[in-house]
Amino acid sequence: STPEDGAVLDAAPTEIVFNFDKDIQPTFSIFKVYPLPADMIADAATMAEEHSESEEHAEGEEHSTEGEHTEGEAASSGSEHSEDESHSSEGEHGHSEAEEHSESEQHSAMDAAAKIFIPTVIDLTDDEEARVDTGLVATEEMAKSVTINLKENLAPGAYVAMFRVLSADTHTVEGFITFEIKE
Repeated sequence: STPEDGAVLDAAPTEIVFNFDKDIQPTFSIFKVYPLPADMIADAATMAEEHSESEEHAEGEEHSTEGEHTEGEAASSGSEHSEDESHSSEGEHGHSEAEEHSESEQHSAMDAAAKIFIPTVIDLTDDEEARVDTGLVATEEMAKSVTINLKENLAPGAYVAMFRVLSADTHTVEGFITFEIKE
């Protein structure tokens, strides 16, 4: 996807591009972009800290740190990642380990908040005012790539771009990316 999942942007993007492995049917799919509520992100961060602390006290338990945002067989190229892959280039730009860890924790909290938030809005109708997208750019009946236009001058903060697509083989696939615009 463009921007990539977990991106921290200096300026607001004008569009989101999702690239899929297989053809999808955009006409029968849902694409939405919302600001992520700051209180949800804070709650998710608090719950993650509490979970991390309780794990330190448990012995012999192993937990995966990989995050997967999609269900089904057609995956968006930006929607599956491990924490290491998402932030692998940050060290090349002079970020300290503490900054990288902080950004990774923020991305994890945004993802956790998105997983709670998406089911409350994905099926809403007449929600254009709350959303920050203006809809899909005209597309063909079948496509491997879709572009979602965004409203102008998005405020700094966290956002989630979500989808529920109908693939060419009629499987439904859901997923999302999160990104942040710096202040």
